[in-house]
Amino acid sequence: QPVASLAAISHKSPETIRDMFRKHRDGSYSLTFYGKTRSLLSAASEFKAKTVRVDNQFPVDSSGSPIFAGVNDRRKSAPELWVMLAEKGFAAFRGSYVDIGFGGRSDQAMEHITGVRSERHEPSKLSLDTLAAWDGKGHAITVGTLPKGTKGPLYNVRNDRPLVPNHVYWVQSVDTARGTVTLANPWGWRTDRVTLTEAEFRRAIEDVYVNPIRL
Repeated sequence: QPVASLAAISHKSPETIRDMFRKHRDGSYSLTFYGKTRSLLSAASEFKAKTVRVDNQFPVDSSGSPIFAGVNDRRKSAPELWVMLAEKGFAAFRGSYVDIGFGGRSDQAMEHITGVRSERHEPSKLSLDTLAAWDGKGHAITVGTLPKGTKGPLYNVRNDRPLVPNHVYWVQSVDTARGTVTLANPWGWRTDRVTLTEAEFRRAIEDVYVNPIRL
């Protein structure tokens, strides 16, 4: 799930995203990702940088709209293309758009972007204080909602704002004073933020993924 992972990391460390890119004179870009490798001296996985090169042309449908990630912010004088470029680079890194087109685990996507190991946690075993501590340290946090049809997901939270099932959000903020977690949908800046109480968060979220971005 590269788009939610990109959003979570850029929220906490925009320089990490900037450092991924190198623009060439012909308009193409080189992007650096990290693949897992096994060390002969250790059973633990290590990360090795790999650079891919992509152009600035993107798949579109019959109406000319991007099939995958779209323009990040049309309100500015020059539309932001970094999400589309990063997704295209990630597709080249993984093999193709098909290989990343059905979500995948955002903990692994964050590892490929940062070169730092992610952790997976069950929301029932987490407190808001723990989430707030990670948030305060500048860690990137993403969450996966429960699939449709399982008991627990909140399809309409407050003000009839839907929480999409079987989807990855990124954590925008944690407010321990109010006892809430605010989630952002990676589908774009026009989508509403969703604020959940601690009880709602535990009912609606299946997995919590945390990446420290830097060691």
